[in-house]
Amino acid sequence: TSDQLQRLKQEFDDCRYLTEERRKKLARELCLSEAQIKIWFQNKRAKIKKSSGVKNPLAIHL
Repeated sequence: TSDQLQRLKQEFDDCRYLTEERRKKLARELCLSEAQIKIWFQNKRAKIKKSSGVKNPLAIHL
């Protein structure tokens, strides 16, 4: 739902990587599976990486 999506975006803005505990809590609160939460976060990170045009993300940290 739009409420679930908004909450996922809010969590993502807070931190791009979820701990296991946070993922479980979010899954319970949103009535989604942990796998759905995990995949959503993976896809969101990939989308941002792709749109930023960074070919080698490690180069940013060096």
